[in-house]
Amino acid sequence: MDKNYNFQVNLDGIISLLSDNLYSNPGVFVREVLQNAVDAITAHKKINKDLEGAINFELYDDTLIIEDNGVGLTLEDIHAFLSVIGQSSKRESLKVSKSDFIGRFGIGLLSCFIVCDEITVITKSINSDEVYEWKGRNDGTYSIKKIEADLESGTRVYLKSKKGYEEFFDYDYIYNTLKYYGKFLPYQITLNSADKSKRINKYFVPWKKDVFNKEYWLLIGKEEFKENFIDCIPMKSKTGNINGAAYILSRRVSISSKIKGKIYVKDMFVSDSCDKLMPSWAFFIKPILNAENMRLTASREDFFEDSTLEKVRNEISECIKNYFYKLAATDKKKLVEIINVHYDSLKLMAIEDDELYRIMINYIPFETSLGRKTLWNIYEEYKYIKYTSTVDEFKQIEKTAKAQDICIINGGYVNDIELIEKFNECINDYVVERIRPEDITEEFEELTIDEMNEVFNFVNFADKVLMKERCICSIKKFNPSEIPSIYNISEEAKFLKEIENTKEEAFSVEDNLFGEIAGIFQNQIEGSCANLCFNYNNFLVKQLVNCSDKKLKKTVIEILYVQSLMLGHHPIKKIDNELFTGGINTLINLVLDRRQ
Repeated sequence: MDKNYNFQVNLDGIISLLSDNLYSNPGVFVREVLQNAVDAITAHKKINKDLEGAINFELYDDTLIIEDNGVGLTLEDIHAFLSVIGQSSKRESLKVSKSDFIGRFGIGLLSCFIVCDEITVITKSINSDEVYEWKGRNDGTYSIKKIEADLESGTRVYLKSKKGYEEFFDYDYIYNTLKYYGKFLPYQITLNSADKSKRINKYFVPWKKDVFNKEYWLLIGKEEFKENFIDCIPMKSKTGNINGAAYILSRRVSISSKIKGKIYVKDMFVSDSCDKLMPSWAFFIKPILNAENMRLTASREDFFEDSTLEKVRNEISECIKNYFYKLAATDKKKLVEIINVHYDSLKLMAIEDDELYRIMINYIPFETSLGRKTLWNIYEEYKYIKYTSTVDEFKQIEKTAKAQDICIINGGYVNDIELIEKFNECINDYVVERIRPEDITEEFEELTIDEMNEVFNFVNFADKVLMKERCICSIKKFNPSEIPSIYNISEEAKFLKEIENTKEEAFSVEDNLFGEIAGIFQNQIEGSCANLCFNYNNFLVKQLVNCSDKKLKKTVIEILYVQSLMLGHHPIKKIDNELFTGGINTLINLVLDRRQ
C-alpha cells in the first residue's frame, strides 16, 4: 500500500532562490512590505469606504517597523497565510477580487529574510478583538502567541538587519526606495526616525485626471525623466485598464535600444523596462503608464506573458498610430520634425501599417545620388524609382550617377528596400526598379561609328591585358570627364572571382581537395566577367587610345584597372596591390629611361 508524505521545505534554500533568481536586488524587501500594507488597506476599504489609509515606516538604528491600518489577520489567517509558503493572504472571505491587489503570490514577506534573520508580525484583524504576535525565523521555524495589547486593527512588521546588510537600513536608502516605488500610491506613507520625518507620496497621481492635458503631462515627463520631449501621446488600453502618456524623445536613438520608461500597477512602480508592454518599433518614446488589470510575475517586476498582454500591446500600438494619423491632418510641421529625428523607428511603423505608410512616405527622406529626397519627390521629377540593394553597390555608382543626373536611392539601410518596393502599391503602378552597378553603364552615351573604329584596336588590346583578371573592356562617353574608367562586376562574376582566388590559395598551400571543390563551382558558372568601361571624354583615355608604345599602354591600363577598383569601393586584394605597385614602378622606369 502506497504511503503519502509531505514535502520538506528548506527555507534557507528558498531564500537563496529568491535572492539569486527572483528578485533583482536585496532592497526589494522594502517594496514587498509596502505592497503588503497597501493591499491590506485596500481590503479594509472594501468594508469601510471612509477609511483614511495610512502606512508608517519607523527606522531606529538597524531596525525597521512598518505599520498599517489595514484589514489585519486572525489566528486562522496567520496559520494559513504567514506560515504557508506560496499561500496568498488575499482572502476570498473578504469578498475582494484578487485583481484589486498588487500582489497575490504569498511569497512577498519571505523577501525580508534576505536582509533579516527574524521577522516579527503583530496584527489585529477587523473581525476580532484578539492581538497576535507571529515570529518567523530563517531556520524554517515560527511561533505564535496571543498578546495583551490595545491596538487598532492593522499590522506591524518588525525587521532587524542581519550582519552585512546594514546598508539597506539606512534612512536615505529607505526613503529613496519608498519614493521610487510608492510616490503615487493613494494612501499616506511616512518615514520617521529619531530626528527625521518625511512624507513619501505628496504627489498628485497624473493618470487620475479625467481629461488628458498635454501641457501638464509634458511637465510630468520633464520632472520624471529630466529631459524635454517633442510631444506626448495619450495612452489608453481598455483590456489592461491602462492610462498614461508616451513621450516622444527629442534625440535620436538606436533601433536596438531598449524601451525605457515608468510602468506602474495600481499606482505602485513596477519596472522601467517597457519592452513587453510596448510595440517593438516604439523605441523612440518613453512611456509613463499605470495598469489596473495586468497580471504580474512572481517577482512583481514584469508582466506575465499571456493573451491579455498581447491585446494590450496592440491597443497601445493603435494609440501611437492614431496620434500620427491626427498629426498628419493637423500639424505637418511637427510630423516632419519627428520624422527627421526618428525616421528609423517610423520606417518600421510604416512597413507594418498600410495607412500609416501612405502618410509617412510623403515625408520619409532617402539617401540618393542627388541628395536626400522622398519617394514622391523622385517619382514626380523622374517618373521612376531606382535603387541599389546594398550600401557598397550605391558607393560604386553614386558619383557617376550624379554626374549623369540619374537619381539612384541607397537601399542598403535597414527596412529601406521594403519601403521602396511598397511604393508600387501606393500608386498602383510598377515604377520601382533595382539597379546593379553593371546597369549604370547602359545609361552612358554610345560612340559613333567613326569613334568605334578609332578605339577598336585599343579595346581589343585592353581585353587581352585584363583577361587574367576576368575583365572585359568597353568604351563610352559619360560624366564627369575627370573619371577615366569605371569598374562594374555582377554578383555572378564577383562570386566566380572569389572562387578563383580561393582555388589559387588552396593549391598554393597544397590543399588539393579544397582547390578541386572550388574548381567544380568555377566550372558551373564559367563565362561571367567584370567590365571596365573607359571614358571617351577623358583626356588620358584619348591619349591612351593613340599610344603606340604597347608596354606603356599595358602599364597604364593595369593602373587604371586598380584605380577603378578603389574608386568603386571594391575590395583590393594582394594581387591588385602588386599590379598597381608594379605599374607605377614601370612608369617611373620608363620616364627615367627616356630622360637618359
